[in-house]
Amino acid sequence: MQPLEPVGPLSTSFPKPSIEEPPKLELKELPSSLKYSFLCENQTLPVVLSSDLTLSQEKEVIHLLKENKEALGWTMADIKCHTLIFHYIRTTIYGDIINTYNPAFH
Repeated sequence: MQPLEPVGPLSTSFPKPSIEEPPKLELKELPSSLKYSFLCENQTLPVVLSSDLTLSQEKEVIHLLKENKEALGWTMADIKCHTLIFHYIRTTIYGDIINTYNPAFH
């Protein structure tokens, strides 16, 4: 049996939310009844819409989504309880973080 090689320290930094640093996503081909639209410049923060929407309806939906894009998620960093989950996993597996109660997550 070969000895285990030590690994470097685990990162304690968190990825930035998608609205701050949009991820590079591979967009899949959609059926003809659906189409992509984007909430930010340079074709970032994609959403899937019905192809049956009129231009006016599409603009209205995009406007609503842009106003509330913090509620949408494209990566794990966008999940509000991501920090809590990370700390739970680190505590459970590695035992190196002390559990503290954070009322922001309850």
